[in-house]
Parts: sequence; C-alpha cells; structure tokens
Amino acid sequence: MGVPERTLSLLAGATWHVWPCEMAIASFPREARSRVVAMLAGESLPGPVWWGDDGFELTVLAPREVFESGHGLAGISGGRVEAGWALVTCRTPLPWDVVGFLAEVTARLARAGMTCGAFSAFSRDHLLVPWSKKDEVRQVLGNGGAGE
Repeated sequence: MGVPERTLSLLAGATWHVWPCEMAIASFPREARSRVVAMLAGESLPGPVWWGDDGFELTVLAPREVFESGHGLAGISGGRVEAGWALVTCRTPLPWDVVGFLAEVTARLARAGMTCGAFSAFSRDHLLVPWSKKDEVRQVLGNGGAGE
C-alpha cells in the first residue's frame, strides 16, 4: 500500500523551520520530576523547550546551554544529556486524521542515511537531526518545505 495522496499533498506543501540553536536532549529519573519542572518553570530559558514524562523517565529538550553549568539542570543527579541536535519543525499545521505523514518524513530521512528522532505537538511534527546535518535535512524534505 502506497502513501495516501492527501499525505503526499500535505508533504509537498509543508514548510520547515530549522531552529538556529544547537539542541540537547536529556533524561532524568522520575524522582527528579518536581525539581526539573520547577527549574524549567522558574527560569527564562532561551529557545524552544519541551518536556515529557512517559512514566519511565522525564525527558527534556532544550538549547544545549540550558544543560551546562550555570543552569540548575546541570546539577541534577542521574541526568543524562546528549547534545549536538538540530530541531526541525514542520510549520504547516497537520490535522489529526492525516495518515502516514511522519512515517513518510522519517522514511525519506532514513533513505538519505540520516538518523532522526521525532515527536509531535498538537498540530505540528518535530524532528531531531544531527546538528551537522541541519542544512541537508531541507534538501531531503524538499521545498514546499525549506522555510526559515
């Protein structure tokens, strides 16, 4: 079964934003949840910040500098941080009933040999790609698609 025509149409018209700051993703033990959330809420943080609790760990995505010394998150024990990521956001709002959009996006990146992580907000999909590939991702996804 191929990719639905509606999905291909949405993908052809999609625009993408590559955030200008290097991102890092971190994992914290669930026991640190209240401390991590308090720090995220209490600081004026640069750039986009996402966090989620999946019941196993607390995950935080933020600009790399948020996890460096001088910010409270750097001192939380049990945290693991992986830097070196670019955040790529689909600017085009997507309806919840679209089928296979993110699957087709990640398949295109995979065929190009590019590792990625993906997550969705209410109306937009987001990708984490290696910082060194931040310009290449635009070529892979096309330009309905290379918005700043």
